[in-house]
Amino acid sequence: MPEFPPNTYMLEYRDGTYLCNGTKRVAAPLDLETLEEAVRQCPKLQQVSLDDAPFGDGCFPILAQLPKLNTLALLRGRQITGHGLELLKDLPLKNLFLQRTGLDDEGLAQAAQIKKLENIYIAACYHVTPKGLLAISWRDKLWVSDTDMHDEAGLTGLFTEEERKAYEDARTYKIMKNRISLDSPELQDAIHALQEFFDNMNRWERMAEQKGHGNQADIDALFARQVSLSPRPGWRPVHLSWRSGGTYTDCHLVVGERVTKSKFWLYAEQGIFYYRYLMRLVDSKWMIDNAQQCREGRWSFCGL
Repeated sequence: MPEFPPNTYMLEYRDGTYLCNGTKRVAAPLDLETLEEAVRQCPKLQQVSLDDAPFGDGCFPILAQLPKLNTLALLRGRQITGHGLELLKDLPLKNLFLQRTGLDDEGLAQAAQIKKLENIYIAACYHVTPKGLLAISWRDKLWVSDTDMHDEAGLTGLFTEEERKAYEDARTYKIMKNRISLDSPELQDAIHALQEFFDNMNRWERMAEQKGHGNQADIDALFARQVSLSPRPGWRPVHLSWRSGGTYTDCHLVVGERVTKSKFWLYAEQGIFYYRYLMRLVDSKWMIDNAQQCREGRWSFCGL
């Protein structure tokens, strides 16, 4: 029976041997029996990389015994479908590399149940479909990478631009409760106020770009007229910044959401980015009360 150093925190299979912590080599076959022994002897394992594994999903009940596992790579494991990944849901697993495996929609759904997972890499996993990707749109703070640089298959990616956008749309708009079309009469004044702010900011930015510096008094006056959100350090108007042509030049509104009679979210898209602006009626005037960006399914403050 092979002997693994008990203090091993990083285990990698390379060139017919197990590499422990990048230095110590242990000659043993890549199979479930040896993996089970390694897990038994090395309970502190945090990173496991077993590329080209000849086994299938039977590895997951074994790996589930590692309470500190945060990175798992099973590249090119053709028999691995991901059925059993749900056993890892309570581990601190953040990074999961499954490129060129037999991962399918069910396996992807189980991976999404891993609570701490932040990144999953699925390039050239041809059993994963756009339907399977949409099925995990409920999962926040998870980056799904379907491309890599290893070969043409990885460069091509699994999903078309339209399929990827459908997934991002589903993640972005899933929390909406009272969706309102932009042509709704109750939104027109709020839309006009937001568009006016966009136009005014674009003009201020183009002037700042032309002069090489921004006019503090002008932007302070603009925010005082149209923004009820309290200024925050690091963001405009406290911290001056500008973009060539204006931040909002290619920003377009897509939908509204009613919060109350005097509060509406207006959602906007700008290329691959998603934003929303909370419009609040203050003394009979529509003001911007919040600005957020959606990143990996979660909305957070982004400033103006």
